[in-house]
Amino acid sequence: MTTAGTVVAVGLTIAAAGFVGGYALQAMKHMGPQVKQVVQSLPKSAFSGGYYRGGQSEQGSLSLKESPI
Repeated sequence: MTTAGTVVAVGLTIAAAGFVGGYALQAMKHMGPQVKQVVQSLPKSAFSGGYYRGGQSEQGSLSLKESPI
């Protein structure tokens, strides 16, 4: 491929990326209210995070050959 051909290929790639990016932004504008509604409908416990607060299970203690406490 010649230098001119490379420049044309790069230009077309940049144009295609711009077109796809613009389309994605338009789609996100229309989906915004729907995403907000879905996030609000999720239970609060889904975002509480943290670590598992349960104790060591009996099965886990048997596999580690420790006494369950």
